[in-house]
Amino acid sequence: MVLYYYFLSSFMRFSSGKGQGAMEYLTTYGWAVLVILVVGVALWKMGIFSHLSKTVSRCNDFEEIKCFDPTVQYISGSSRVLNATLTNALGSTIHITNVEAREDCVFTNNPDTTLMGGGPGVNISVDAGNIIHFTCPTANLADKPVGDPFSVEVTITYRETVAGEELTRKESGRLKGFAE
Repeated sequence: MVLYYYFLSSFMRFSSGKGQGAMEYLTTYGWAVLVILVVGVALWKMGIFSHLSKTVSRCNDFEEIKCFDPTVQYISGSSRVLNATLTNALGSTIHITNVEAREDCVFTNNPDTTLMGGGPGVNISVDAGNIIHFTCPTANLADKPVGDPFSVEVTITYRETVAGEELTRKESGRLKGFAE
């Protein structure tokens, strides 16, 4: 019995020393890693690392009319222009009757399809899967220097035929990125 307590006490002494050292190591370095992680996330949320995303332009929030090419090009200067390529992902032919743009490209002449290559009162027919070019010209585009962010909300009104019934629908999305 005495031998049992002797081995037990020496084992507890031996293992508790290793366990305490391991716990101190994990606690010390665990807190250090946690502090570095919190500081990194805080800097990221403040935009300190935003220069990494200066080359990314996006086209999102569209549902039936999708971005064909996710890059949106905003060329600054005296002949500035905003270009985006969309596609009809609806599965049937649509007839675009109106296009509106807000924020950094202001265009609200109703009904008008000039931003898609049409004009006042012109309907544009787009078959399923075909591409649509969106262009906001200099006169309607905010003057942005190279590297500045831009954001344009686009609303496209179109007609489609479903079960022999012609329906009018609206599709909204956002083009954003940095001027080149």
